[in-house]
Amino acid sequence: MKKIWLDIASLQAETLGEPAICIAVLDGPVDLQHPCFIGASLVCEGIALPPLLDNEDLYSHGTHVASVIFGRGAINGIAPKCRGVLVNIFRDTGERREGVCSQSYLAYAINLAVHRGANVITISGGQLARFGPEDAEPLLVRALENCARSNVLIIAAAGNDGCACVHIPAALPGVLAVGALSESGSPLDSSNWGSAYRHQGILAPGENILGAAPGGRIDRRNGTSFATPIVAGVAALLMSRQHVERGKIDAPAIRAALIETSRPCRLAGDSRVSQKCMAGVIDVAGAETLMTKVKPKERGMSNLNDLSSEAKFGFGVQDPLLLNHNFSVDVHASCNNEDLISPSSAVQSPSVSVADRSMEEEGASESCSTCGGPQIVYALGELSIEFKTESSRAGFGQVLNGADIRHYLREHLDEASTVYWVLKLDGTPIYVVNPAGPFAHVVYEKMLDFVLDDEIERVSVPGYSTGRGSVTLLSGEEVPVLVPPAGRGMFSWSTKALLDLVVDGNEDQALRNHLEEFLNRIYHDFRNAGSSPRERALNFAATNLFQAVDVLKRATGEGRVLESIRVEKSVLARSGEDLYEVKMRFFDPENVLRAKRAFRFTVDVSDVVPVSVGRVRAWSEA
Repeated sequence: MKKIWLDIASLQAETLGEPAICIAVLDGPVDLQHPCFIGASLVCEGIALPPLLDNEDLYSHGTHVASVIFGRGAINGIAPKCRGVLVNIFRDTGERREGVCSQSYLAYAINLAVHRGANVITISGGQLARFGPEDAEPLLVRALENCARSNVLIIAAAGNDGCACVHIPAALPGVLAVGALSESGSPLDSSNWGSAYRHQGILAPGENILGAAPGGRIDRRNGTSFATPIVAGVAALLMSRQHVERGKIDAPAIRAALIETSRPCRLAGDSRVSQKCMAGVIDVAGAETLMTKVKPKERGMSNLNDLSSEAKFGFGVQDPLLLNHNFSVDVHASCNNEDLISPSSAVQSPSVSVADRSMEEEGASESCSTCGGPQIVYALGELSIEFKTESSRAGFGQVLNGADIRHYLREHLDEASTVYWVLKLDGTPIYVVNPAGPFAHVVYEKMLDFVLDDEIERVSVPGYSTGRGSVTLLSGEEVPVLVPPAGRGMFSWSTKALLDLVVDGNEDQALRNHLEEFLNRIYHDFRNAGSSPRERALNFAATNLFQAVDVLKRATGEGRVLESIRVEKSVLARSGEDLYEVKMRFFDPENVLRAKRAFRFTVDVSDVVPVSVGRVRAWSEA
């Protein structure tokens, strides 16, 4: 691998990149305050940047990737003099170290990068393809076709699943896929391979890659995510030479040169899987020779003087990306999940965020943990029955004799309070539902109906959480208690049944798909405990699907795709009212210049059961 770095240094002696060449980095947000970006020509696009404070994990991936290309000083990037467009495509789900993005938004980001003049687009992310390239959405395929027409080179990570499996978009035609090479010269164990990569993928250094970390730190990371910007930087340097020597660039020729000149790799004894090498290991000198059609010549280091003194090959090291061994670095192991575009199906819509971290702040005023009073809750989840103690489990076991406890409780409703009724979110307990008062039996009957119906996927449970104690389950988890108001506002449904109810069977299947995406976004990406006013308004939007139907009919009829769902405090709220606006924003993934479309409806969450207020409003946004 040392030869690769020397070949890159040799190419850098000819050029550190031309400002006329633009590299678009489609990744997470970048900490542009890092010293390595001083003097770099970079602009930001895409999803609105979350604050760096408390979001360092979300910033870490994009910051590292961008520094490998554009870094100066302590981090010597591959092509620091090229222009850069940083497109933030990852939103924070609150659960992952790095964010996620859908294929629809990736298509939009690619078209946006082309519109902003990108010559090279690098994507250190992907969605694991179950069936290969056919898993790609038509929007994404058309975006790549637009790149081909526009003479733009797309470079994407092969993925870190360590198997003969491929990722979208790396496996799609016209894309240059990049696998990761270890320091020993063999493919990293985590680097993917597969037939789709055999003729359109190359290996590049992907172990202990030096890069920037948020907060001015320096880090080393592993994986295809960090091999990909190395290849993108090399491609940009080759384009820079083309531009200077010929006055034009030829992106397909550079892609072909990098693939055709790639060298065989060492398999570290694993000769059974020759496909791990893809087309081969990047040969920078070979690709440059093929592009220029001249023999390599002796080169000086004069161009490096154009940067600050810290950027020179000082410190006695002749390898620009292996500098500063004396730094205290936090070495991250490769992560199989960090290269996801989307964590689930390809039909996911590119929603961005549900109203910032301020949701928690606004809910603090009614939190019983601070004032001792009851807190209103409107929660969504799955309902289950659990035994209170091991002795209770054993006692019921003797009575049931193998029968289902649900059917037993149907005949013995008076014993419903002897078990826990647990509301869960994707298997995680969030409340123990504890009916109280003279109408408790009504709530128990309703909950029993819910758990007896195997087709029910989700329930809504409004109520009050006193915060004066919690219940310890047999699993050891401590869960707060939720007291519902005599069954009012408790509903159950399955996604299919709900869609059948609000969508005419003769209507376009596309509307049904968009509604399902909307529900999945709230159920999974925006899942919450329903305790703050914003969370209650959002959860109610999922149960009151008729308003969403009206919005999605109008937006999808115009060829638009959901970009974001936000919940904001209404300026129209009077004293004593809790009015919140649910705002849905849509974009055209194939026309970045087209105005975005916004829809807003109001939810009153003053009472334990939310209600809709007024009509849906719509407008266009720049």
